Amino acid sequence: MQKLFFYMTASTSQADGKSLPIKSSRVTLPLYLSPSYLAQPLEGVREQLNRSMLKYVEQLGGVLMSYTNLRLQRPLGRIAFDAPEIHIRVQFKATYFAPKVGDVIDGTVSRVGGDHIAILVNGVFNASIALPSGWDPSHPSVKPDDAARFVVRSVHQANGLLTMHGELTSATGSDAGSKRKRKKDDKEETTAGNEGGSGGGKSKRSKEEKEAKRKRKAEKAAARDVE
Repeated sequence: MQKLFFYMTASTSQADGKSLPIKSSRVTLPLYLSPSYLAQPLEGVREQLNRSMLKYVEQLGGVLMSYTNLRLQRPLGRIAFDAPEIHIRVQFKATYFAPKVGDVIDGTVSRVGGDHIAILVNGVFNASIALPSGWDPSHPSVKPDDAARFVVRSVHQANGLLTMHGELTSATGSDAGSKRKRKKDDKEETTAGNEGGSGGGKSKRSKEEKEAKRKRKAEKAAARDVE
């Protein structure tokens, strides 16, 4: 596999979305192209870039997510010494995921373990969150499929895979707890309303029955007086 060498230009911009450290930059890349791609050099470049997709690229400081506007910086390559590869230089716009310590990121809880919470970011990137102090397994502040916000405390990469470690923000637990409390309160109100409705009907029917019974007694007493 050809080794990629990225050189970042000065124009780095944050992509849309404050909670995701996704950046876009113009990239200049010198690489070695096999002579088999002389007829279609960009095909050889794309093949090498595609092998680096969704992998951590050290020169980017992040995970390559996509690239556009690929072009040869120079129309011709060069051969150095007796090496068979052709040295060329290309440019493209790279979009990459580059978290750093201190970033606040939104994700989705994928699993709650015995000592950590697994969070999936953007459906691709993994984060491991230590259980908060005072964690109560019987009343967890977050559950699988809940939205969660965390602060990045460390970033690691190995064999092209990026992982993050962090801790939940205070807002995550309070938001999740508030939502569950609201649901519980709504449920209790609904139950109380149903009970109140059925109780009211029963009370109304009992009153009508008593009135009818009283009238029947009065009619029977009046009939006995006439006799």
